[in-house]
Amino acid sequence: MKDKLTLLFIACLITATSIHAQEVYYQYKQGQIVDRDSLLTLMDDWNESSESTSKGLIAVIYRQDKHGDSTILSVNFEIIRDIKLDDQRIRQSPQFKFLEQKFPNVNVLNLEGDSINIVDSIGRPTFVNFWFTACQPCLKEIPFIEDLQSHYGHKMDFYAVSFENADMVKGFLENHSYELKQAVNGSGLIDSLEIEAFPISFLMNEKGAIVSFYGGFLEGDCIDNPQSETAKSLLKEIDNLIRP
Repeated sequence: MKDKLTLLFIACLITATSIHAQEVYYQYKQGQIVDRDSLLTLMDDWNESSESTSKGLIAVIYRQDKHGDSTILSVNFEIIRDIKLDDQRIRQSPQFKFLEQKFPNVNVLNLEGDSINIVDSIGRPTFVNFWFTACQPCLKEIPFIEDLQSHYGHKMDFYAVSFENADMVKGFLENHSYELKQAVNGSGLIDSLEIEAFPISFLMNEKGAIVSFYGGFLEGDCIDNPQSETAKSLLKEIDNLIRP
């Protein structure tokens, strides 16, 4: 009986140790890794410093990675209205459900008004950036995305998709550079991926399946010296896709 109790105690101790070891942490763009309480405190500090009483900061999980016994959840911050409960303030991105699924077969228009379909790129890995011309975070990441195309364009396809019409995007391109294949009138495609916040980018493999998505990059990101963990993760994924 004593031996059985000893074995039971050891089993319980091992189980408790395993549960304790499986910690969950949160990482945001700049690379800082914090626990849940610290993340909520960070958002509380922002909310207290904000002049608005009707808006609140939330953390949206867009990526999950395992590091040993720990899970690292990558998050972006978004500002929305009337969020009070802690469980609502840290939420999973709706795009999680599309991982490993085929990219939507939805037509968009190019700048010449011709109908195009991004799934026609099946056979090569493809990067698709969703943006619009008045989105400041979108504009800040354009140099990095152009750097990606310059470096990987011979092995991958790159698209930029906006819900705006061709005239608005053409007007922007008259004074700014964005050298990707442009797609406009993309509301149908945007809705099919349940996109509500910009910028967001998707990476597909050569079979047209979504392997990852990214909620924006930092202004200083570049291939030779990525600043954000988001950019570092993307570069690793691309290398995996194009590796012979």
